[in-house]
Amino acid sequence: MNTLKEVLKPFAWYAKMIELAMTIRLKKLFGKVYKPRWVIFQTTNKCNLLCLMCNVGREFLKNPQIASNDLTIEELKNIFKRDYNMLKNISFLELTGGEPFMRSDLVEMIKLFHNFLPKCYIWIPTNGTLPSKIEKDMSKIVKIHKNIGIGISLDGGEEVHDKLRGVKGTYKKAVQTIKAMVKLRKKHPWLDVMVSFTLTPLNASEPPIVYKLCKHLGVRFTIRPMHLSPIFYKNIEIRNIANEKNFDETTFNRLKKVFKILVQEIIANDKLAAFPHLYYLENAIKFMSGDMHRNWECFAGTSAFYLEADGDVYPCTFLNKKLGNLRQTSLRDIWISKEAREARNEIAKHKCSCWVEHEAYRIIEEDFIRMLMFSVKSFAKMMIHKPILPIDELKPHLQ
Repeated sequence: MNTLKEVLKPFAWYAKMIELAMTIRLKKLFGKVYKPRWVIFQTTNKCNLLCLMCNVGREFLKNPQIASNDLTIEELKNIFKRDYNMLKNISFLELTGGEPFMRSDLVEMIKLFHNFLPKCYIWIPTNGTLPSKIEKDMSKIVKIHKNIGIGISLDGGEEVHDKLRGVKGTYKKAVQTIKAMVKLRKKHPWLDVMVSFTLTPLNASEPPIVYKLCKHLGVRFTIRPMHLSPIFYKNIEIRNIANEKNFDETTFNRLKKVFKILVQEIIANDKLAAFPHLYYLENAIKFMSGDMHRNWECFAGTSAFYLEADGDVYPCTFLNKKLGNLRQTSLRDIWISKEAREARNEIAKHKCSCWVEHEAYRIIEEDFIRMLMFSVKSFAKMMIHKPILPIDELKPHLQ
C-alpha cells in the first residue's frame, strides 16, 4: 500500500498544480484579488556569519540594534487575527533570516503558525552553525507541526565552505547539524531534511563533494546560483566575488556537465517527482549563462509576498517595491493598494527577472502548463539516453 501511495503521489501533485494554475489565471482574468498562498518571512535580522555573497550578517554586526525591531510573537498573533481571511490559504511558509534559530522564541512562533495554519508546509533554512540550539528547537517543533522541513547550507568542502561563509568552523557545525537532523528524522519521519548549495565561481568545483556527502547521509541535495538582491541579501553592491552572470567560459562549461549529471541522478532517484527540480536546474544554467530572459508569468504580489522582520511587505525577495507595513496597515488594504497594483503591472510587463529557488519553484507550480510540456519532453529524453558518467567521476571534470 505504501509503495502504491508513493507511485501515485507525483500524479496527485500534478493534478493539484493544474487546478491551482487554472484558479489563479481565472481570478486574474476577471480582476479578482487572489489571496496569498506562498509567504517568505524574514524572522529576524540577526545573523552570526559574514558570508561573501550576502551582507545581512555585516549589517547586523554593524548595528545589532536592528534586530530589536523584529516582529514579536504578540504582534504576529495580532496580525493573524486581523488578517486571517487573507492569510488562511497559505500553503507554503518559509521562515528565513538572518539566521532563524537565533530567535529565542522560534518554537513559540511555530506554535502560533500551527494554530492558524495547521496544514501549511513550513520550511526553515539555516546556516547550521548552532547545532545544539537547532537540535533542541527542532525536537520540539517536529512534535508541534508535522508538515515541516529544514534546509542546511553547505557550499563545498571544509576550506571552501568556511571561506564563503566568513567564519572558521562553520563547515563542521553545519555537518553536525545535518547528522542531528537525520537522526531526528528517524524518530519523526515526516521531517524533511535537505542540504542547500549556493553556487558561485569560488565553489564551482565543489558540487560533487557535497552531493556525495548528501547521498552518504541520506538527505536531499539542491543547488542554486548566487543572486543579487537589495532587500533579501542586501548584496547588490557586492562585486568582489562574481555573481551568476560572471562565470568564465571554462568554469561555465564544466558546470554544465555537472548540472547534466546531477539532473540524471535526480531523475534516477526520484522518477516522475524529479521533473520540477529538473526544470529548475536546467533553467538555472540558462539564467547563469545570460541566455534566459523572463518569458514566463510571475505571480509575485499576486499569490505570494515577502515579509521583512520589521513588518515591511514586498511582492518578492528581489523586487525593491515596498507595498506597506503590517504593523500599520492590514494585508487586505496593502493587497489592493496603488503600490501593489503598480508592482503587479511592472511584474506583468517582465521588467524584472530572477531564478532564485523560492521564487522559481512557485513559478514552476503556477506556470504549470509550460512545466508539464517540459516534463513530457524530458521524460522522452530520459527513456532514450543513459547517464554519461557516475557521480563519482564528476571531480576530474572540474580540474
